[in-house]
Amino acid sequence: MRLLITACLILFCLTNCSSIKVQTKMPYQSREFHSSNLKTGGMALLPTTNKEYDSAVQQNAEHYLHPYVGREYLRPRLVGQLLNETNTLSIYRDAIETYKRTGITDRKKFRQIGAALQVRYLLKIDPGMITTQQETESSTSFYDDDIDINTTETRKNTTSAIIIDCNSGEVVWEGITKATAGEGDLFNRHADLEIIGKNVSALMEQLFF
Repeated sequence: MRLLITACLILFCLTNCSSIKVQTKMPYQSREFHSSNLKTGGMALLPTTNKEYDSAVQQNAEHYLHPYVGREYLRPRLVGQLLNETNTLSIYRDAIETYKRTGITDRKKFRQIGAALQVRYLLKIDPGMITTQQETESSTSFYDDDIDINTTETRKNTTSAIIIDCNSGEVVWEGITKATAGEGDLFNRHADLEIIGKNVSALMEQLFF
C-alpha cells in the first residue's frame, strides 16, 4: 500500500509540474578542480539548513553522486554523526555561517572539517525558500465596458551549491539555478519538492557534464 501511495505521489508531481522552467548560470570552477577529482579525493554532502527540503536535495543529488563519486561519498546523516563524534559540529556551523555572511572561507576551519570527515571535498547545496509571485492584468471587453481582471501566480526558487576543497580551504566550484512553476501547475508541498529537485538536478548536470 505504501509503495502504491509513493508511486501516486511521484506521478502526481510529474503530471502537475510539467511546466517548470529552470535557468542556469555559468558556474565558477577553479583551474585545479575537475569533477573527476571527487572520485579519488572523497566527498561529503553537507546537511541543508532548510530541513523541509532535505529529502528533495539528497535524492536528486544522489542520483548523480553515486555513479560519479562512488564509495567515497558521505551522506548528510553520517556527516552529522561524524561531526558530533569528533566535536567539530560547532566549527562546521561557524565556518558555514561565516561564508554565508561574508563570502569568505575560513581555511583553517574547513581543513579541520575535512580531517574530521576524512574527505577532501565538501558539497553544500542551499535550497532557497519557495516564493510566490502574483501578477494582475486588466482588460476591457470588446463588446461592453466590463473590465476583466486576470491574476496569474507563479512559484519560484533559487538553489545554489558550492564545493570546498578541504586541502586548501577554498571554494573550487559554485553553481546557481532558478526554477519557475507557472500557471496551470498545482501548488502544494509535493510540487514544491519537485521544483527543488529540478534545481538540484540542473546543478548536478552542470557539475558532472
